[in-house]
Amino acid sequence: MNKQNSQIQADELDILRKRLDRERRAREEAEKLLEAKSDELFTAFQRLEEESALAKTLRVGIEAANDGIALVNSDGEFSYMNQAHETMFGYGEGELLGRPWTVLYTADELARFDSDIMPQFGKDGFWRGEATGLSKDGRSVQQEVVLTQVASGGLICATRDITKRKERERLRRELEESLKRAEHEAALFTISSAFAHDFNNLVCAINGHALLLRNRLQDNHKAIGNLNSIFQAIDQAAALLDALGTEQKANMLKTQRIDLGRVVEMVSEISKSVKPDRVTYTTDLLPNIFVLGNETLLSRCLLNLIKNAFEAIPETGSVRVSMRECPSPVLSENAKRIQIGTQVHENLVVLEITDTGEGVAAEVSEEFLQPYVTTKSREKGTGLGLQSLKVLTESGTASAEIESEIGVGTRFRIFLERAEIEKHLDQGHNGCKKSAELHYLIVDDDALIGEMLREMLNMLSVQATWVDSPFEALRILEADSAAYDTVITDINMPEMNGIELATKIRAAYPHIPIVGFSGQADYLKKNPLFTSLLKKPFDFSDLQSLVGVS
Repeated sequence: MNKQNSQIQADELDILRKRLDRERRAREEAEKLLEAKSDELFTAFQRLEEESALAKTLRVGIEAANDGIALVNSDGEFSYMNQAHETMFGYGEGELLGRPWTVLYTADELARFDSDIMPQFGKDGFWRGEATGLSKDGRSVQQEVVLTQVASGGLICATRDITKRKERERLRRELEESLKRAEHEAALFTISSAFAHDFNNLVCAINGHALLLRNRLQDNHKAIGNLNSIFQAIDQAAALLDALGTEQKANMLKTQRIDLGRVVEMVSEISKSVKPDRVTYTTDLLPNIFVLGNETLLSRCLLNLIKNAFEAIPETGSVRVSMRECPSPVLSENAKRIQIGTQVHENLVVLEITDTGEGVAAEVSEEFLQPYVTTKSREKGTGLGLQSLKVLTESGTASAEIESEIGVGTRFRIFLERAEIEKHLDQGHNGCKKSAELHYLIVDDDALIGEMLREMLNMLSVQATWVDSPFEALRILEADSAAYDTVITDINMPEMNGIELATKIRAAYPHIPIVGFSGQADYLKKNPLFTSLLKKPFDFSDLQSLVGVS
């Protein structure tokens, strides 16, 4: 019996031991599982903290972004919008939340969304393009928009205000078109001017000699009638010649207040489209600088100078456009220098275009302002580019200076007058002298004009000396400048033009009035080198007004 009880107790103990072993193993498994879950929870918590920090960082970044960012829920209502998006459309913080996105567009633009944009968006889950929004105060907002679909059925909208960019593009297109017209007109005008100069000289000579002849035939009524017919034909010929360049002349003479920085920026945008990769282009502009001038002439000149600077750099180099209160130091002590026009304004702004190109040889420096003269191959240029600088200076709104040295580069300086200062042409006169006491020096390479003008002045009791060379005129003045009361010079002469001659005379003999005459004299009416201007063809009344006799 005792043996049987002992066996029962042993069996019970064995069962209890096994049960305890199972419970121990289960507890160990549970502890391992709990430890693993604790590790997972800790890792998940860490990840959640990191994602929360990232979300905060992203939110801060989104709020600080310049572009507008908004979330639209599946009902088409704004659920989030950053400050840039609200500001872009003129709304306050949170003012658009819960409202449909359609409030930001006109009926016409919403029709475009329905017909074009949303079908494409629904197909691809993405859309990028331009749209015109509507601000709270009713103004148009030109946008660049990116729409991205989200899993919840809503969308993310990223938008950028491109209103100013669109306006700049419009202004750039207008400038490009005006520059193209100016280039076309300049080429035609260069050809017509050469013809007009020679033709005008002939008309002027015919008119002058006919006037002299009429004074000698006062009693021959039939001959005078024939001469009057000649005068009518001369007037018609002169009017026809003027009509060839009337619009171009008007454009050149039109001056206005110009925002110089805006012009440089617009021309720079156009120039960058033709800039070679090997060239670095930079600008250094002054704020709020306004000058007096012709915007088309200035823009065309600047564009040509920048383009020429790019082409002057064979490998790597730089081009810099800068605005300065006074000229920068000389490019090089050995550089060739050319002065174009005369600096007469006290309140100047200097526009400089500097390149590190090959430079221009001294022997061609004096020539490359002439039309169709170029150091480049025919494939690269027509030779009209630098003439735009000459045209700008001849308009009377600017003067210029060129520095260039082989292997160093070239610098163009354009001197412009600030808009705040107004200059007026100082009209010359002959004081209280009688006409018989006056002595005029006439300079013209055309003998028909020179002799005719001398004889017409003689008939007004004015002593006149004619020379056919500017160099001869300078020699005569050097010998006895006090003998001459006025110099009358043709503007267009081959060896030295009238502006260059007037510049030399003004520097050496500032007391002598200078009269310029040309078929295109109205181009130069703002040039202060001349005290008066005569327009070909002229008659006795013009000379009487000039001399001051009745």
